[in-house]
Amino acid sequence: MMRIVTRFSVFASGLALLLLASCSGASLSNYSWMEGTWKGEAPDGTSYYEIWKKQSGQLLQGFSCGVIGGVDTVFKENPKIEIIENSAFYITSFPDIKGSVLYKASSSVTGQAVFINDEHPFPKKIVYRLNGDSLLVRYEGLRQGKPSFEELYFRRQK
Repeated sequence: MMRIVTRFSVFASGLALLLLASCSGASLSNYSWMEGTWKGEAPDGTSYYEIWKKQSGQLLQGFSCGVIGGVDTVFKENPKIEIIENSAFYITSFPDIKGSVLYKASSSVTGQAVFINDEHPFPKKIVYRLNGDSLLVRYEGLRQGKPSFEELYFRRQK
């Protein structure tokens, strides 16, 4: 009987450690579906690109830009998703703000990621949603004190 109790204790301890390790924090594997090259077209002819590549176990590096007529770059940024102290953050910068802006992941399931920064007027919320080979990126927040949003649609490039 003592041998069964001891084996059960070892098993239960091992199971508890496994569960603790799997729940201990954010993982970039939650965002692996974002990796790759994405391209979108706006009605005005602007092409939008997002490229995401895993750099390490803690960093998913992005590159984003908009191009008019294939030659005129209207914007570019280098967003990233980084694991900091067991939480995932979407980190980017804006031309009118000095330094980086951090958005904390509020949810992440396969095919969707939501990042929030209530201190930033626009966007306050960034949503990435996968649908097959299509990607929706939605920016939500306040502009001139009124709720506003922008949506960009991308297709995965081969």
